[in-house]
Amino acid sequence: MTLFLLGSALIFYRIPIAQYLVEYVAQQTRIPNFKIKVTNVSYDTFALEDLTAGDAAEFSLESLQLNFDLFDLWRGGVLKVNIDRLKLSLDVTGKRPLLGSLDILFSDGEGAEPTVLSVLPFRPELHLTNSEVNIKGEQGLIYLPLAAEIIGTSEDDVQGWLSFEGGKLGDREPEEFYLGAIFSSSDLQLDWDVNWRELGFEGEGAASLFLDGPGLSWNVFGGIKGSVPAVFLGDHAADVKMLEGEVKLDGVGEINIVDKSPKKWRTAIGPLLENLNRSTADLSLEIQTRALLHSGVSLESNLPLRIKQAGLDTHLGFNRDVRYEISGLQGDQSLPSELGDLLGNGVSGQFFKDQSELSLQLSAGRPYSLKLNGKAKGQEGIDLSYQGDVSGEVGLGENLLNGLQGNFELTASEITMSGVKADKAQLQLNTIHNGSNGWVGKWQGEVKGARVEQKNNGTINVLKVSSGLLDGAYQLDSNSLMVEARKGNALLSSLSLPGQMEISSAVSLLVQKFNTTLLLPSPTVEAASLKKIDTKITVKDLSAQLGKANKRISLAAIELELNGNDKAGWRMKSTIGEALIPDVKIRMENFSSIITTPFTPQGTPDDFGEMPFEVTVSGHLKSEDHDLALPAGKFSANGKGTLQELKLQAEFSLLKGATLLSIGGQLDPEDLNGTFDVVIPKILFLEGGVQPATFSPLLSDVKVQNGTFSGHAEVILAKGVPDGHGYINVDINDAVISDLPVKDLAGRFFFQGITEPALPPGQSLKIGNLDAGVPITDIELLFGAFLEKGEPVIELRTAGVNITGGLISLKPDKFFVLEEDQSIEVLVDKLDVKELFALIGREDLSGTGMLSGQVPIRIVGDQVIIKGGHLATGGPGILQIRSQVIADALASGGEQVELLVKALQNFSYTELTLDIEKPINGAAQVKLGISGANKDVLDGHPFRLNINLETRVEPLLEVFLQGQKISQGLVSGFIKKR
Repeated sequence: MTLFLLGSALIFYRIPIAQYLVEYVAQQTRIPNFKIKVTNVSYDTFALEDLTAGDAAEFSLESLQLNFDLFDLWRGGVLKVNIDRLKLSLDVTGKRPLLGSLDILFSDGEGAEPTVLSVLPFRPELHLTNSEVNIKGEQGLIYLPLAAEIIGTSEDDVQGWLSFEGGKLGDREPEEFYLGAIFSSSDLQLDWDVNWRELGFEGEGAASLFLDGPGLSWNVFGGIKGSVPAVFLGDHAADVKMLEGEVKLDGVGEINIVDKSPKKWRTAIGPLLENLNRSTADLSLEIQTRALLHSGVSLESNLPLRIKQAGLDTHLGFNRDVRYEISGLQGDQSLPSELGDLLGNGVSGQFFKDQSELSLQLSAGRPYSLKLNGKAKGQEGIDLSYQGDVSGEVGLGENLLNGLQGNFELTASEITMSGVKADKAQLQLNTIHNGSNGWVGKWQGEVKGARVEQKNNGTINVLKVSSGLLDGAYQLDSNSLMVEARKGNALLSSLSLPGQMEISSAVSLLVQKFNTTLLLPSPTVEAASLKKIDTKITVKDLSAQLGKANKRISLAAIELELNGNDKAGWRMKSTIGEALIPDVKIRMENFSSIITTPFTPQGTPDDFGEMPFEVTVSGHLKSEDHDLALPAGKFSANGKGTLQELKLQAEFSLLKGATLLSIGGQLDPEDLNGTFDVVIPKILFLEGGVQPATFSPLLSDVKVQNGTFSGHAEVILAKGVPDGHGYINVDINDAVISDLPVKDLAGRFFFQGITEPALPPGQSLKIGNLDAGVPITDIELLFGAFLEKGEPVIELRTAGVNITGGLISLKPDKFFVLEEDQSIEVLVDKLDVKELFALIGREDLSGTGMLSGQVPIRIVGDQVIIKGGHLATGGPGILQIRSQVIADALASGGEQVELLVKALQNFSYTELTLDIEKPINGAAQVKLGISGANKDVLDGHPFRLNINLETRVEPLLEVFLQGQKISQGLVSGFIKKR
């Protein structure tokens, strides 16, 4: 009874139960928005209507009806499947998945097993009528009618057909559209005939694949062209504005099976694979492409492939040269600007048919060989040629390229890129894939006629390289790249850094070693970084001009080294065996500079100017000026900081040990701004110790028993131009200068300016005592010196010496040091008559009294001219003349003259004058004028006489000009002009 009731309920509620079971299955498989209506369930019919699935009803059908004989079905009977008005919507715009919300149903889940079609116990017959496929494309919604019929119980006896014919884009129909397939368990045939101008597609052709007597045969002929839907571009769809292509196919092939030929696909797979060595194929595949990116870059290419198969040997070549053209590069902001400089707005190129091919053998090891040869030309004139050959064996998985060996060569001419021009550049590369050890090989780079230009603050820096060659080895794996240069050289023809350096003669650079290792990007590191480097470059000799004044410098035995690693930091060392600066006559030897920085690539500051570093510099200096004969010395300096702020300490000392300069301060190396404190430490002169001759042989006439020398300066550097002020003090207690004893010398000198120094008025030099045969005391000079209209000028305020109570001085005036013609007025005040006669070498003349007056002196070159020199006593005195020369001159004058000679031996004068004249290139003339009497002669009768004295006035001139010579000599040495 229960079974009867249960059976009755199942029959009565069969449709609701079927409805529930179908919806339950749909829910378990997570079909989105699944809707269905079951309309009939009986012993020979199952029907449903209005099936939809997907958020946007991507799949729907109006009716599905299964007809069967329930008792015959499980004995291999027929199951008829009639589907009417099936509709499938696809999206090929690339904005959504191809199947929309239903795409998730066809995504492989983790661990999913491959689906295998089981052998069915019945024979289905599928009839698809009034159906369509809707495709959403860039042009709009495309409607394609679909019809199909499939019959078979398994893969062994399945057969049928499928076709798309006609269609619409909106309300517009194609000129011709047919796509069909006929298949069975042993053959497959495809046919297409498309002419749909609205979509941009056209083409026709056919392909067949079938099992026959010898084995497998196939053929294909035809082509298709049109736009490629964005859905097939993947992640690049957003970058591509348009992609059009055309494919042409023409080929035949077969696989001969030795044994009995299989008739079904299921049983044919094994024999076909076993008989691949008996296969043949000849296929021409021509692919033409035209693409346009949103950035404005366009690409056109033609790839005429020819594929031949003979047994296990596959050969891929070209029917003709491959050609390609790329344009619009300069409009793509995402590309490096250097690429636009190098190629211009585009590039065109080709691969040569006769020198490009790929050969592959499917035998054990699967060996292959590849050759490529071609050329390219940029729109801006660059010419490229490239060639390479590769061989190896095709592996599996990670060993896909195991054993690969290759040689590549890239040659470029007429190169222009970011200020770099070159007549020719070439790179050769030999490489081997060494399994898990990555890539190893050799390389060589060569450049000829290179020119590098860089704009800098309104000027153009230019480097010219005639030739350069470098070769070495490398090793590359997934983590790092190691590059080693075994030898190399470069011939530098010229270098121009306006206002800084000019090199016009050829310079040869030799690369002694170059080793570096780069860490490559990884999932945890975005950019490559430098792990270690060790390099050394040498230059035999180099001549250059420095600065705006083009000061010449010659360098020899130059070595440049750079080494370090990302753990211990980096070190750059430069050494110069010898440097000569002819214009300033300075030779530098054993120069060395070392720059170290602790930064690592990962820790490099965003602003390069904030990178910390330390620098140490040292060397020897020697003067080549034999006139100055300055002493040889050594210098050292060290700094610590950044390119924005560097603290410096420097020292210059004699090779014998005395420190001459100590410098401390800070510098902005980028802008060349800074402040420095320069100290000349107190240098002690002692007999048997440091002497002025230590600093220059020219000072060998100066011997100091006790004295000191010191100074100080404050220097400001603004944009590389120095300025500042300072002073120098000289104190000598006891010395011998040119065999003249000197005591209590004190010099106080201060200056303003560095490049054009000036000595303001107030420069002071005092000498307490000078023994020049005549006691000279209280020598004092007060002067200033500066440049006026580019010429050194002395402004003399005080220049005087005391001689036995008398004062000889120069009248304050301004003197141009370099003028050949100068005028000086010597003032004499209360000079003792007796001392004056001693100065001019007339020991036969003596007397009392004080002379005063002036002597105007004109100096023209080495000649001294005196005109109108006049000295006179200020009152009466005694004159004593015991000169035999004067007596002999007056001897013939009679008795009266004899009385005069007697009177002059003790003559009481009321007036005494000396008039001095010296013509150019002539002897000096001194006229003695006296008025007075001798009380013991002629009862004191008065006389007035004028006597020409033959004498040397040079000693007197030496005394007169002491102040002028001292001041002018000091200034000439300071300003370095004579």
